[in-house]
Amino acid sequence: MSTFFIGCLFATATAVAALDPPNLKRFTFNISEGAVAPDGVPLPMKLVNNQLDYPIIVDRGDTVSITINNNLKESTSIHWHGLDMRGTPWYDGAEMVSQCPIQPGSSFVYEFNVGNQTGTYWYHSHSHLQSATGLKGPFIIRDPNEPAHIQYDDEFIMTITDHFHIAPDLLLANYYGARDPAPSSALINGLGRSDCRNAQAGGIEDYCVLDNPWTVFPVTKGKRYLVRVINTSAEAGFTVKIDHHDMTIISADGHYTTPTNVNEFQITAGQRYSFLFVATGSETDNYWITATMEDMYTSSGSKFAPEFSSTTRAILRYQSAPLTEPPLLSSSPSSSSPSSSSSQRLNVFQLGQLNGTPTDKMPSFARQMRLRFAVSGKAAIQNKTVGTMKLDINGDPAFEGQYHTPRTPTLKDVVTVGRDLSGGKSNSVNVVNGESVLLIVENDDVIDHTFHLHGHSFLVINGGNTKEKERRQDTTTRSATFPRRDSIQVPGCVGTGEGACSPGFVSLLIHFDNPGVWLFHCHIDWHLAAGLVISFVNTNFGDVGKGIPPDFWTC
Repeated sequence: MSTFFIGCLFATATAVAALDPPNLKRFTFNISEGAVAPDGVPLPMKLVNNQLDYPIIVDRGDTVSITINNNLKESTSIHWHGLDMRGTPWYDGAEMVSQCPIQPGSSFVYEFNVGNQTGTYWYHSHSHLQSATGLKGPFIIRDPNEPAHIQYDDEFIMTITDHFHIAPDLLLANYYGARDPAPSSALINGLGRSDCRNAQAGGIEDYCVLDNPWTVFPVTKGKRYLVRVINTSAEAGFTVKIDHHDMTIISADGHYTTPTNVNEFQITAGQRYSFLFVATGSETDNYWITATMEDMYTSSGSKFAPEFSSTTRAILRYQSAPLTEPPLLSSSPSSSSPSSSSSQRLNVFQLGQLNGTPTDKMPSFARQMRLRFAVSGKAAIQNKTVGTMKLDINGDPAFEGQYHTPRTPTLKDVVTVGRDLSGGKSNSVNVVNGESVLLIVENDDVIDHTFHLHGHSFLVINGGNTKEKERRQDTTTRSATFPRRDSIQVPGCVGTGEGACSPGFVSLLIHFDNPGVWLFHCHIDWHLAAGLVISFVNTNFGDVGKGIPPDFWTC
């Protein structure tokens, strides 16, 4: 299914829950490997219930029970990206952090309450780069009390992802010299198109389907639509726009924002935006929806395959339009949205939270932490790529090292003995329940790196570059409220190259009020695997730990 309609999918996905209490929704994930050709090139991918992007749709306050049946030949785990897991941190889904692996041929049940969270989230495997090969999908929490200005006739889900013809685990095994693997194509709702005519002979591209179909979003002239956009990529960021249509951003990472009119926006790996648009086009025309991939690869020496195209597409089809593709337009913002007198691009650092914390009232914080990171090739270990995190707390060095997956889940250690037993290998940082921390993340790389925090959201106090301040929250341009996110890009450095340029940075205000072990990591899959991870440990469990199911720890 290439177009997500919220109403019908919700009825289908929750039919099994008819006999359960009203606020309990049950789902089953039969995870398996199957042959699919999302961009016209057939290859094996990880599927949920025999499909890509299988959705979960629930309501605010629901308890969700998801049974995982692992039919793969390797272990798995599922992380619920953006969900707080408040009161049930053992269901966060990070393998060997909050739980043991779900072994091949076994089953596991995640059961948690979504609380007061609403909006657009997603799930993905947190094991073996399985997310990059399909094990992921939307997680939508409907809000029965949406703000009055958010009115629409229908809604869509739109997933955008990079896509690889070479198995990601093989790419990781050959991940040398910090050369991030370049994708083969990109998909919108599980469909894209490889340029078969330019593909090299002798590979799986020999079986490429010419003119593979695009996802189609059917609309009716005059109606207003809500679109929930999720970037589920391994690395790629995209710029999204709809030809001849403007958009109003109303939510970011599950948090309502001040309504912001744009004609295009950037969305990086792990992020979500919801926008409204009115179908003002001709009822007999089709229009392109485009997602243009940022080049995050050639600066490290990676090369794109001949069949690669930087722009993937979907079709916005009006009710009386022919079943044909729209004409190609110029990629300039002015041509895609003639109603705009100038380009209206989203400034992520000024997308304030609706009714959020005012920017003229800086919240207090107990400690200041400064995090620097690096991804580099290490000749001493066969030129493997290594990620290192260097943390200072109030100016004093805390640690510098690569994250290593612990032998026992960190949460198990904390619950049973009160501390992390990894011997420093899990880059753990103890936090006090109820304290606020100002975390400054600096980036010496030339590309943006998106970082994601498990179990919490944060305020984005500032962001940009230490030399060029146009993207910072300066007093003359800042929004009325701070943005609230769980995934934020740290801008790349500016200058003559890595190691000789002015670092990019973000300043984040995190309020730690959710006991558990929570990862903070780069959401570029290769960098996560290389070790760009720290663990925040909040040990003030009280009675929370008593809720861990019997025999939960199987490793």
